[in-house]
Amino acid sequence: MRNAPLPCAQRGASALVALVFLVVIAFVVLTAYRLSGQQLALAGNAQSRAQMLAAANFAIEQVISGVVFLRDPAAVASVSTSTATAATT
Repeated sequence: MRNAPLPCAQRGASALVALVFLVVIAFVVLTAYRLSGQQLALAGNAQSRAQMLAAANFAIEQVISGVVFLRDPAAVASVSTSTATAATT
């Protein structure tokens, strides 16, 4: 007849199993944390892009609805181009 395993040997095995589960859970949590950070950055970029697009559309609407644009659209276009060129240099 075989002897039953000692209780202290079983305690060591259960500690090892618990340690493996803790490592796996920690890895899953770390991965979820990194993915959520990436998703937050993507959402922030999308929001910034939407705000810039709205600001550009607002500026275009302001120029188009102005009296100067109705009188001489070419003059408004040349002023905008020279202002943009001066701002970039």
